[in-house]
Amino acid sequence: MQTAKVTINVNSTAGITVGTVVPATPSVNQPVTVPLTYGTTGSPITRVTVNWGDGVDTFSGQPASVSHTYSRPGSFLVQITGTDAFGDTAVTNAAVTVTPRLQPTVAITAAPNPATHGSPVTVTATVTGLPTGANVQSVRWDYDDGTSFTRQGNSLIDVHTFTAAGIFHVTVTVTDSTGSTGTSTLPIVVN
Repeated sequence: MQTAKVTINVNSTAGITVGTVVPATPSVNQPVTVPLTYGTTGSPITRVTVNWGDGVDTFSGQPASVSHTYSRPGSFLVQITGTDAFGDTAVTNAAVTVTPRLQPTVAITAAPNPATHGSPVTVTATVTGLPTGANVQSVRWDYDDGTSFTRQGNSLIDVHTFTAAGIFHVTVTVTDSTGSTGTSTLPIVVN
C-alpha cells in the first residue's frame, strides 16, 4: 500500500467593508456615495457588484467608493459583492433611506420698492431648504415687463430698470443640483 501527502489550498477572498454613506439621508435624485475599503488578507477582489435595491451596477477593480441616484423614496438594502479572480466572493451590506425630493424655498426682496421708473432696482433672491450637499445650479428671472433670462450657478442678485410706471412682478425660479425647483413672485411698485 502506497501513501502520499496531498496539500489542498483553500482560497479565501479578501474582505470588503462599507464606510459611512454620504449623505446620511439622501433625497430623491440626490447622488448617494458608499465608501469601500478592502482587506489585504486573502485573494484580492477584482470586481464589485452593487445591488442598490432598484438596480445593479458592476465595477472593475477595487473602487474607493460607488455612487447611485434613487428615483423614488423608500428604504433600500444595498448589497455589495466583491469577487476575486477565482470567482469567490465576499459580501457586505448597507442600508439607505431615501426621502422625498425637497423643493428649495425662494424668498425675494427688492430695493427700493416702491421704485422710480428709469432707476435701477436691486432684486435679491434667498434660497433655503436645499438637500444636504445640493447647491443652486441655475436661476431664472422673469419680469412681467417682457424681460426674462436664466443664469447658471448661484446668481441670486439682479439689477433691473423698469422703463414705465405701474405694478410689475418678478418671478424667480431656482433649480438645484438634484433637479428640484422652487419659485417665488414679488410685486414691485414703480412710480
